[in-house]
Amino acid sequence: MDSTQNPAKSCKTNIWRITKCIPNPLNVIFVYKDNVLNDVIVSKLLKMVKYIVFLSVCLLFSCKKLCCEYYDTRIDLFIEDESGNNLMDPFLENHIDVSKANIYYLINGVTIKQYNSSLDCPSNLCDIYDQGKRFAALYPYETSEEKYPITFIQWNETDIDTVKCHYIRGDGVVNLDSVWYNGALMFPDKAIAGFPRAFKIIK
Repeated sequence: MDSTQNPAKSCKTNIWRITKCIPNPLNVIFVYKDNVLNDVIVSKLLKMVKYIVFLSVCLLFSCKKLCCEYYDTRIDLFIEDESGNNLMDPFLENHIDVSKANIYYLINGVTIKQYNSSLDCPSNLCDIYDQGKRFAALYPYETSEEKYPITFIQWNETDIDTVKCHYIRGDGVVNLDSVWYNGALMFPDKAIAGFPRAFKIIK
């Protein structure tokens, strides 16, 4: 074929067929009929291929950033007095209302209060009733930048507890494997059976 010849004209045919006559970066397949290049179909094919490539790239990068880690970090706190009464019981005169407590994360040496109204547990400390028991669920500070991230629970103006955590990471999972409460190792050493990550504290 003459190198100056129009590549579209060299692919003339009188029947429907699919061919790769015109070179292009995406090797798009063009359709010809009755010696006329169907521009409409070519345009649609180009848009389709570009869309598929764009969507594939987006899915690839979004999964790498957003969907590849599962976080298992919740701590269940069974709060009792020295007599063994459950202070989460709202019928007790001295019961603890966790909705009045505040959670702070120690981030780069600065204590930052946690609250996000869009979450099911806005303050990261919630009242839970499960398996016939009432307890507090805490979502502590998690970061890969610190070996032992710190969380503070401010129950009231004078009562503040410190929660230190250690996490393990691997195979797309972030798992909380050790918890110190006010300096004492509570999980897994003093874990309550039947719950993923629970222990008792005395108030």
